[in-house]
Amino acid sequence: MKQVVIYTRVSTDEQAEKGFSLRNQYSVLEIYCRAKQLVILKHFQEDSSAKSFDRPAWNQLLQFVKSNRKEVDAILFTKWDRFSRNIEGALRTIRELKQIGVKVNAIEQPLDLDISDSKLMLSIYLTIPEVENDKNSSRTIDGMRRANAEGCWTGSPPYGYRCFRNEMGKATLAICDEKAYFVRRGFELYAQGCYHSDEVRRMLVNEGMNLSEEQFRSMLKNVAYIGKIRIKAYAKEDEQIVSGLHHPIIDESLFDRVQVVLKKYSKLKRPHQEKVTNAMFVLKGHLVCPICQGHVTASQSKGNGGLYGYYHCLKSACKYRVKAESANNELERHLNQLQPKQEILDLYYEIMKDVFRSDEIQVANQVTALERQIADIDDQIHSIQDKFVKDMISKVDFESIVARYRAKLSDLKIQREYIINRDSNMTRYMKYSFSLLKDFAQYYSSAEYGLKQKLLGSIFPEKLIFQDSLYRTASTDNVFSLLFSDINGFSPSMNKKSREKSRLPLEGSPSRARTSDPMINSHVL
Repeated sequence: MKQVVIYTRVSTDEQAEKGFSLRNQYSVLEIYCRAKQLVILKHFQEDSSAKSFDRPAWNQLLQFVKSNRKEVDAILFTKWDRFSRNIEGALRTIRELKQIGVKVNAIEQPLDLDISDSKLMLSIYLTIPEVENDKNSSRTIDGMRRANAEGCWTGSPPYGYRCFRNEMGKATLAICDEKAYFVRRGFELYAQGCYHSDEVRRMLVNEGMNLSEEQFRSMLKNVAYIGKIRIKAYAKEDEQIVSGLHHPIIDESLFDRVQVVLKKYSKLKRPHQEKVTNAMFVLKGHLVCPICQGHVTASQSKGNGGLYGYYHCLKSACKYRVKAESANNELERHLNQLQPKQEILDLYYEIMKDVFRSDEIQVANQVTALERQIADIDDQIHSIQDKFVKDMISKVDFESIVARYRAKLSDLKIQREYIINRDSNMTRYMKYSFSLLKDFAQYYSSAEYGLKQKLLGSIFPEKLIFQDSLYRTASTDNVFSLLFSDINGFSPSMNKKSREKSRLPLEGSPSRARTSDPMINSHVL
């Protein structure tokens, strides 16, 4: 008595009533096997349709058949479209099963595949459902594109939206207020041009957003957030962007500024994700060995039941080694002593305002020139439209020319928005920056590892030396030195004791000696 495995599966057309369809298939197969005196070893049921053989139940069936190839004689199903709707995949699978001695057959469309002529009928049985699939797919794509052209949303909702049907019954999107906050915040932060996209994402993840790095970057490029729908190119139709029925979460000017930043920083590498343990090594890469002037690295050592961090010279022969915690704390202690005088901040702020005011005429001229170019392209688009209406150019030429003009128009508008917003936001950025400088030490202390590294690199363009609980450096940033200096140009953190201990004369002192040692002519923090 032969033993078989039976397989039931729904088609796309039967999704709504798959329960009935599956029960009916099983019943028919069971009656057939009883009549033919076939033993059913196992039944595998597929609850969803698929165009390929990558189906959960089918994969389980194959594993069972290969593990029990001596017991299984055949795999049975009701019709060939239950087996497959792809002729290439079906023929390949039939050959693989034949090699292990297992036959496949449809009880309502039986074929003896050992007879060559049966393969012709098999091709017909498999081709008909594949053609029907292609027709369904084409109809679906055409229907979705028509709906998109009318402003309907047909896919999964972007982050910050949910699927919704308006009063006309058309598919569109509704704003989810809680998630929309993260969308607005993400665009606003990234538009500043101060952060990498993943830095912005991590800030928002800490507040409750749940997007991956790739999802967040896709969000920044999605025109859905300005109330539009992107219809991708298909066949001979070019890509186009149309107005959607849904409400925007952000305005176009903000979206355009973000596109400028994305384009500007697209070639920059993302910030390196440091390990958690590296948080204690914030000075790594910013120190130089005071003994041999070599590079200083960092590592952890085990002792007394715990891990302890150390900065040490990269050269094994050099014995320079300091506790990371001590070096970090001493740097923060020095930074806490820095307090810029208000009159210096006020003076520098007024100077910077004068500098930006002097650029206003140049900025206005740039904006005027861009607006003139935008107006010219608008006129050209109207002219092309008139020619198309008068049948002076073909539809293909019309769509190609208009698409090219609109792409250029979009670039010009983005440039104009970037220049306008850069100029208008500069005063606000300066006010924020100067207020930050008043409490610089606290800001540094609460910053994350990556931001601390950036701050150190911007303040100290050359590396630091840490020795005997003191820091030295060949130079500091000119602006930073000016803001954090007293009227004589000396660092407020330099007291008499530290000057004597460092054995370094102050910059600007008449008695300052020049030697070949670069650190002799250095600043003490």
